[in-house]
Amino acid sequence: MKIQKSLSTLLICLSLMVSSCAGEDGLNGTPGKNGNSGDPGLNGAPGSNGLNGSDAIGFDELTKLGYVVLELEGTRTDGVAFTDSTSFQFTPIDLEIALTSHLEFQDTPDGTLHQFYGVRFLSIPDNSYQNTYFSFNIDMLNPGEENMQIKSFSYSLTKYAVIGDDNKYFILTQTHNNQGPEIQNLEITDVSFDATNNHLVFSFSYTIVGTANATGNPLQMQGFLDGYFLEKIQ
Repeated sequence: MKIQKSLSTLLICLSLMVSSCAGEDGLNGTPGKNGNSGDPGLNGAPGSNGLNGSDAIGFDELTKLGYVVLELEGTRTDGVAFTDSTSFQFTPIDLEIALTSHLEFQDTPDGTLHQFYGVRFLSIPDNSYQNTYFSFNIDMLNPGEENMQIKSFSYSLTKYAVIGDDNKYFILTQTHNNQGPEIQNLEITDVSFDATNNHLVFSFSYTIVGTANATGNPLQMQGFLDGYFLEKIQ
């Protein structure tokens, strides 16, 4: 018994000595390198189809009433000669369409006067950013017939930029009629009119005097119209 107690006591003492002699923890080692990337996972299943968007306004809707081709020739204020050509072919598609392409009639002693009024925009109409247009008003007796008479002609060219090959430009905004001295040598030719659908075609040519346009020099304007006009039901 004494021997067993002595051994137990000895073991306890040794344990205490080992515990009290243990050193402090060392510093953490440097982290190991990242392992290789795993293989890509499988693709997920396709999502459901989104809702269909609304239909956009089509080119045909905006151009169905015809166009005006305009050609310009003259000399800029810096003495450089220029030519320019473009097509005004857009109209609104809302209620304003009646204001931008319409035909009215007026009885006169010489017959029925056809009063055509049209506006064609350079691009899709927008009050803030796209408001360059060519408008015109032409009154005719017997349009397209041998006894046709041109009673009046007027036009407006608004916010049209003429850009040269040297990247210099000027802007034309002008309104004139054949009753004033600004328009010279007016010619309206090749007129045809289909009364079944109010389809009018004609060519035009005239000169704007230098004091009445932004170039300060005579400006030759010519082109042709191919357009359809709306007639209000009485």
